[in-house]
Amino acid sequence: MTSVPNLNELTPEQLRALAAQLLSQVDTMGKKILRDEVVIEQLAHCVGPPGTSLAERFFAQRIRLKCLHKITSLLPIA
Repeated sequence: MTSVPNLNELTPEQLRALAAQLLSQVDTMGKKILRDEVVIEQLAHCVGPPGTSLAERFFAQRIRLKCLHKITSLLPIA
């Protein structure tokens, strides 16, 4: 964990640099949250109650797997 600087001891240039760094981190986290929300929304459409018959369950599973494959292809490789 990063130590917290005493803001009263920083120069104006250091404060500007810190603010720029924090804004960049907020922007990055915001983009990640938006990407996660898209994935969650897509998964919500893939998951549903399974059909009652064996055939319905089979086709529902195939649809879920296709959706999962489509969603995972959108995710960045970590």
